[in-house]
Order: sequence, then structure tokens, then C-alpha cells
Amino acid sequence: MIGTTSHMGAMQRPFRINLSSRHRAYLGPLRSGLVALALILGGGIAWNLFQVLMIHGEAGQVQLALERVREQDRLLMAQAAKEGIDLSDSAWQRLVEEVAFANQLIAARTFSWTQFLSSLEEVVPVRLAIDSIRLDSKTSINRLTGVAMSLEDVTAFTLVLQDHRAFTDPVLVQTRGVENGMVGFELTVRYRGSGR
Repeated sequence: MIGTTSHMGAMQRPFRINLSSRHRAYLGPLRSGLVALALILGGGIAWNLFQVLMIHGEAGQVQLALERVREQDRLLMAQAAKEGIDLSDSAWQRLVEEVAFANQLIAARTFSWTQFLSSLEEVVPVRLAIDSIRLDSKTSINRLTGVAMSLEDVTAFTLVLQDHRAFTDPVLVQTRGVENGMVGFELTVRYRGSGR
């Protein structure tokens, strides 16, 4: 009868487990591990909160510095307006264009046609003639047009330009047949100068 009663009680409460009836040795280390994990997670949360507070303080300092810079900018603009100086975006754009134009003038003054033509003379083969040279001083790209005895001569000229110290990036733009079986060509090449 007693066995039947205990069996009936277990049937009525099937999910209730009595852990006190026997000793389980693995529960002690497991409990200690869970406590250690909880402490580590708590420490991580505390560290993250500390970092958030530090970043918030730094953000406040950056905001104050930004406000100081904006105030200095307003004072500078007011001072410039008093003195009649235009600091608008269009004035800055004009200044950039003027500086670019001044740089072009300086480059044109320092460009030596003598050095350029001497360097070009070193690389022009006997079976090729240059008809015209157009220089773009902004980009240092020259457009050369001429005629050659054959397409192989144009190719050899392009390779010699590539290997020369004063020239770089030769690009054959076009070729065309001309009278007497000769080949007309147009190519671009960047001039670096003989000293570079």
C-alpha cells in the first residue's frame, strides 16, 4: 500500500524531481562555473558602462571644441566683412582657378623647348618624320603627328619613347595610310623633362 501511494504520488506530479535523495558530485563545480560566468558577465557590463560614460564625456568635449571653432569662424567672417574681404564659396573657387592659372604660367616659363626637342631628336628613327607637335602645358601631354615608312617603324618609335628617360606613357591614337605606301600616325606622350 505504501509503494502504491508513492507510485500514485509520482504519477500525479510527473515533472517534480527530488534532488535531495542522492548526492550528485557534478553539481558543485557546475554551480561554481555558473557563478563565475555571472561575475564575468557582470564585470563586462560594468566595463561597457564605463566605456559609454567615457565616450559620452569625450563627445561633450568635442562638441564644446566645435562650438568654439564655429564662433571663431563667425568672428573671422565678420572681421573679413568689415575689411571688405570676400570669403564666400564663389570667391574661394575663383582663387583656386587663379592659382591653377598661375601654376600653368610658371610651368610654361620653366618649360624648355630646346630640351624637349633635343630629347625628341634622340628617339626619332631615321625612317620616321614628325609633322607637328602640340603641347598641353597643364598635363605635360604632347600630341605628335607624322609619317613613317611602315607600321613597324611607328611601333618601334613608341617603344623607344617608352624606354627614354624624358618620356612616359606613349599612346598610339591612330594610324592611316598615306601616299607612296607610307603610314601616317598620331600619338600622345607625356613629357617628364630631361632632368627628372
